[in-house]
Amino acid sequence: MAIAVPLFTSVPFDLEQRQIMSEIKRVLKPGGCLFVSDLPLQWSDRYLDRYRDGQKRYGQYGVFDLEDGGVVRHHELGYFMQLMNGFTTLKLETHEVVTMNGNPAQAVRYVGKLSKEVTTQ
Repeated sequence: MAIAVPLFTSVPFDLEQRQIMSEIKRVLKPGGCLFVSDLPLQWSDRYLDRYRDGQKRYGQYGVFDLEDGGVVRHHELGYFMQLMNGFTTLKLETHEVVTMNGNPAQAVRYVGKLSKEVTTQ
């Protein structure tokens, strides 16, 4: 089993995220399971303002700067599911969380099973 919590939020750009998924597919045995918990796009004004600022700065909606200098990303659920290409979805749900900075947010939990015949990208 591979576990990624919250990996994609802390890797803000598409290329690196696809490389991570390619490596997970390479090392995970066919039929193996992947558990991911991550943060999709949020809908509060606090986040929407950050997304707009981040889009101007990074050219990607959902990418934003943290007060401590970090750069993170929240995802559209459709894009997140594209990253899971090659996996059969066993479970997909959202739930309430509190971020490291103490803010309420929605998170997504995903459990998928690697298809028997999958190629790395």
